[in-house]
Amino acid sequence: MDAWKSAEGWRQHSGGAAVRRSGKGLDPAAITSKGWARSLWSFSGGDGIVEYAINDRGRGRGNLPMSRTEQDFIHRTFELLDRLTGLAFKPVSSPSGADIRVYCAGKLGGSEGVACKRKNSFDVYWKDKRGWDLTAFEKYVIRHEIGHALGLDHPYGSGGNRRYDTKDTVMSYNWVGNTTFTPTYIQALQGLWGA
Repeated sequence: MDAWKSAEGWRQHSGGAAVRRSGKGLDPAAITSKGWARSLWSFSGGDGIVEYAINDRGRGRGNLPMSRTEQDFIHRTFELLDRLTGLAFKPVSSPSGADIRVYCAGKLGGSEGVACKRKNSFDVYWKDKRGWDLTAFEKYVIRHEIGHALGLDHPYGSGGNRRYDTKDTVMSYNWVGNTTFTPTYIQALQGLWGA
């Protein structure tokens, strides 16, 4: 399970200091988790088709319904991943057979997002910040957690590694406003799943 602190918590953790940059690019292998990738391959039946479900009605304890804006962003994210990788992402209406299930949560015990590996699927949660609106930070969290479900990890296993931030990869906790897939993120996914 990946659970992480709030953006404010990370600012406090780093003492408010600017994130140090290495001057070198981040190696895509530094953000891959082949174990999680193997799990997704197994969950999806090994056919390269990944089914995902969006819990748009907020079914389940602590889950919230999603706005059309939130749903559309998640669909666009999977459509982009479909174009960037050798995987095909297929939306399904029932979460019971989905390989990845996406939820909006009201509370996550101090975390902003969580990706959980279950028996036959990954559950991705993000904490709602502004009701029906979708903030840039929420977009970042959603893409970060979906990255885990696809087999990505934090830079060198440490989300708070001060050498990297979200300009390097959205798999970093050091959010500097970026919500897009970086070249490192794309290369890591393509290394796992092809192009």
